Amino acid sequence: MNCEDQMYFLFVSSLIFHFPHPHSSKIHHQLMDVWPKRICWFAIPFSLATSLGLTSTALMLPITADEAGSGLVPPAVAAHLLGDIGAVLILIMLFMAIVSTGSAESIAVSSLVSYDIYREYINPEATGKQILFVSRIVIVIFGLIMGAFAIILQTMGKSSVTKSEIDELVAGLILTS
Repeated sequence: MNCEDQMYFLFVSSLIFHFPHPHSSKIHHQLMDVWPKRICWFAIPFSLATSLGLTSTALMLPITADEAGSGLVPPAVAAHLLGDIGAVLILIMLFMAIVSTGSAESIAVSSLVSYDIYREYINPEATGKQILFVSRIVIVIFGLIMGAFAIILQTMGKSSVTKSEIDELVAGLILTS
């Protein structure tokens, strides 16, 4: 995956594929609340990748292009500077980022479905318990769908997906239905 595809994937995943907060359907909230947070968030992976990439170059670490393309520069730099504990710290950071993103996505999707769809259109008189039940069901269904999607990508041999591959997958799903 070349640099342009990586930047596109990062941009799309951080700005477009993230479900907005339920209150952000109003344009004022989008402009004043959601977009500034997303732009500020973008600085974190960009600065981390830049600083660790430049550090690996400055230290002249023996990292091949395939290893760099697989995302192994941060653990290599951390292991070089901090030893084994550095690699463990990168692994912990990666785990926390993945769990945090998954949690936020699950909560956003369940809020969107339970409040904006279920309570608005299906059952306007829904009680708190009913909304909570629907929210939990949506989290389970969303988790299963995303897990199945990850398994499909893994079986296809994809550890990351580029823009053209997303376009092909969506076109394939549309044409086969």
